[in-house]
Amino acid sequence: MYKTKNNLNKNGFTLIELLSVIIIIGVISIIAIPSISGYISNSRKVSYVTTASQYIESAKALVETRKFPISSKNITYYIPTSCIPLEKGGDSPYGTLEEGYVVVANAGNKNTYFFTSMDSLNMGIPLTNENELNADVVQSDITVIDTSIGIGNRTEIYVYTSDCVLPESTIAATNTIPDYGPNNSNGNLYNELKLNATPDNKVSAYLPSGKVDLSKPSSDTNGKGLYMYSNSTDSTYPVYYFRGNINNNNIIFAGFCWKMVRTTETGGIKILYNGKANAGKCTNTGSATHIATSVYNTSHTDNAYVGYMYGTPGSTTYEQTHANVNDSAVKKVIDKWYEDNLISYASRIEDTVWCNDRSISNPDAWQPGIKNNYTLYGANARFWSTPYTATLECANPNDRFTVGSKGNGKLTYPIALLSADEVVLAGHKSSWSNSQTYLYNGLNWWTMTPDATGGIGATVFPIHGADGGLIGYAVNAISAGVRPAISLKNNTNVVSGDGSAENPYVVK
Repeated sequence: MYKTKNNLNKNGFTLIELLSVIIIIGVISIIAIPSISGYISNSRKVSYVTTASQYIESAKALVETRKFPISSKNITYYIPTSCIPLEKGGDSPYGTLEEGYVVVANAGNKNTYFFTSMDSLNMGIPLTNENELNADVVQSDITVIDTSIGIGNRTEIYVYTSDCVLPESTIAATNTIPDYGPNNSNGNLYNELKLNATPDNKVSAYLPSGKVDLSKPSSDTNGKGLYMYSNSTDSTYPVYYFRGNINNNNIIFAGFCWKMVRTTETGGIKILYNGKANAGKCTNTGSATHIATSVYNTSHTDNAYVGYMYGTPGSTTYEQTHANVNDSAVKKVIDKWYEDNLISYASRIEDTVWCNDRSISNPDAWQPGIKNNYTLYGANARFWSTPYTATLECANPNDRFTVGSKGNGKLTYPIALLSADEVVLAGHKSSWSNSQTYLYNGLNWWTMTPDATGGIGATVFPIHGADGGLIGYAVNAISAGVRPAISLKNNTNVVSGDGSAENPYVVK
């Protein structure tokens, strides 16, 4: 009996076809689940901001009808959300709203409105201008609302009671935030830094010699504060960098504390991870400033392993050895952390260059840059030269790590490690140097700058925990701290804070 076409169609799927479908579904799930998770998280934050905006709109009506008389130009008013009725509830999408305020500052014929809150799951909104409210301001780990923050030049505060009446007297503001409005250039972080920077080759309070000496650590006579990188004077966006043992470069972004390190050639702000925000403060030290500990790479027996990404160990050419094919151990840790914590903030992070300088400073040696042959990389020469130098240039296009086309395009996400040169500008130096600047945390942590290969194998510069010096370590000799860095875009505004650890800047 012959099989008809219809009979053949009833035979169902083959095993290979079923396996193919299962594999395709699995791949789609791997791609889709993180995107869906990020979308849900962002939607909940948007919903939280919507609730905050509804509180402000209701408060405006109550202020206009004199339910809450806001009349003094010298006082900041805190109105509890419990005194502001909403048509539809008042909780956050995360948990019960435990504490919240609409904050009002009077300016004669105009009031400026802010919002701050905390819910039962420690999600909340730090004190934020009405015009700056968006999903980015919603943060985790908010455990305390500070009701002693003044707005602008207002040094006294009224906090309406739970009975919704003014107390008999004001309290003094412990600190104030600028009264920034929408698109006010005074709130632009790059512009603020520009106004306060000192040239690094001119006589100043902490630079009496008139030039930063990079061969010595930062000190009260060798640079302390915010400096303009003299090599960028003629740029559209001159680079400014922080140096020394300072406490005015703290910033909260995405619910985490960061240290501002320097600006970029496009006006962005490079920031270094410094732990979780604690009640709006950034006072972390030690291991609390790391996302994890890790070896830099799992093997040290080849020049390839100095790479943030690397090629084929045992290759006979420099290009094959240093091709950007395999992720280093430390890059895997950083990328996973970005996926878990910063995906929803990607629109605020710029794609800038992260330099893994694999240029060779001893090209006359026997086959440098391959296998385990004796090789000195670029930073080794800079840090042992006379005069001692550091650079923000990255010699090889292959070593300029980026997501997009401005560099090698090999990064998955716009996040990496600082270079040792950036650490030197901050006030550290190589060898045992007692370099205890704002970057120092008492522990070893990695930069992404190669030192040398040969003898003890592939070495990279971490900051040494004992004294803050830059010491070349074999890439698998220690499990050092991982402190990732990102760069905020050049339109970054701040809405509160003075940059101190106790009152860090908060990003719009």
